[in-house]
Amino acid sequence: MTENSKRRVRDKNANNPSIIAYASVFQGNLKSSAPVVVTGIFEGNSQIENILTIEESGTWIGNIHALCVIVNGKVKGDIVTDDKLEVGPTGQIHGNVTAGSLAIASGAVIEGDMHMTEHDEPILFEEKRSAA
Repeated sequence: MTENSKRRVRDKNANNPSIIAYASVFQGNLKSSAPVVVTGIFEGNSQIENILTIEESGTWIGNIHALCVIVNGKVKGDIVTDDKLEVGPTGQIHGNVTAGSLAIASGAVIEGDMHMTEHDEPILFEEKRSAA
């Protein structure tokens, strides 16, 4: 594993993401090649060719397919990533997960089946940085 591949997904996140803002509700399906950040509520399914970040105040109701996903809020639906899924200490997933690799912080909740395509075991971590 190279040093770059060990970096947290949040550290790789590009500038200028599409944002579903706090106190906003988006209903519908989303297709994007840009990063997406959710601090409000999203109801629908996605096809994201980049990083999806669900912040602590964010809720996603529906299925997710993305390159990488960071969950610090709530997800009610299935998640499929082409690369990595990172679940922070406040993250909750109520659905099935398929990911290349999975990193889970102490305190995270995953209720559903987990399947990793690249690694045998999830990576467990303690969050040491403050919220962004």
